[in-house]
Amino acid sequence: CMCTFQLGLINGMDQKKVRETRRKQQLQEPEPAPSSHNTAGVATVAPLPLPASPQIQCFPTSSTNIHHQLSMLDVLEKIGISRHFAGEIKSVLDFTYSRWLQRDEEIMLDTGTCAMAFRILRMNGYDVSSDSLSHLTEASVHLNDTRSLLELYKVSQVSTSKHELILDSIGSWSGRLLKEQLRSSKAQKLTPLLREVEHALDSPFYTTLDRLEHKMNIEQFDFMEHQMLYL
Repeated sequence: CMCTFQLGLINGMDQKKVRETRRKQQLQEPEPAPSSHNTAGVATVAPLPLPASPQIQCFPTSSTNIHHQLSMLDVLEKIGISRHFAGEIKSVLDFTYSRWLQRDEEIMLDTGTCAMAFRILRMNGYDVSSDSLSHLTEASVHLNDTRSLLELYKVSQVSTSKHELILDSIGSWSGRLLKEQLRSSKAQKLTPLLREVEHALDSPFYTTLDRLEHKMNIEQFDFMEHQMLYL
């Protein structure tokens, strides 16, 4: 009896060791990847999804932030690479012009956006009247809003007629206020914005009708030269 009991105890211990060994092996084995079955009933491993490729956009996809879009367009024109984004720029200009004709509040109620939209639209050949700027007066602009004052001063430089009194008036008081800001800041280090103001006052962005006519003549010559290549 004692031999039978000892034999049973040994067998029980061996089975316990076998179970523990199997459990350890299961814990060490990696989990199988999720699988699916094809039409032949053979299990196949599901492919991992590929990471999305990054997309670089020059202009924001939202069409509501007109100020941001125009600012980016303005930078591209300043650094001379706007031709590489002709399609995107045309879309922004067309959209801005349609909102301008509707006198959209996002443009008209913000001084800086209104001034920049007028300047960029006119420089790109869109028919915008300076009468639309009649609501921009010295009293409507915060005296410490340097960026808006600078945009207004630039507006006065894109006059296409000697009789655009509104632009003359805007250029007069915005230039005076900008000069006052420069004088009050001379004792301190000029910020990048004030240095831009200083440059704009020393070298006007555009000089009324003559400069614009010169620009249009150059564009017309380039167009004629391009057409001659196909003759």
